[in-house]
Amino acid sequence: MKQNIKILTILSILSTYSYAGFLDDKCLNCHNQQKIPSQLIYKKYLIKYSSNKIIKKKIIDYLNKPMSNKSIMPQQFFLKFPMKDRLNMTRKELEMGVDRFIDKFGLKIRIDE
Repeated sequence: MKQNIKILTILSILSTYSYAGFLDDKCLNCHNQQKIPSQLIYKKYLIKYSSNKIIKKKIIDYLNKPMSNKSIMPQQFFLKFPMKDRLNMTRKELEMGVDRFIDKFGLKIRIDE
């Protein structure tokens, strides 16, 4: 029993590490190189949609078929930053990346008891 708990703990830690690195490897490295303001992008989604569930859907829709009319960013944004190419990722990978993006840049609500 203790052996199973150790194995599950190790797998959980490895999974979390892999999950955390996924966003950096697949998305943020490029954002950082091009100086794309990820926090600003999240804030714009939050102002317009106010729900992480809707934000996730809209980002995935955009990443599946990137077009300026699907983007939250104004047209002027695309004068400075290139239009995103479609990502060669599975739906599960997209969801994982967007979940991590929201975890990283989303607002954390702290309720003190």
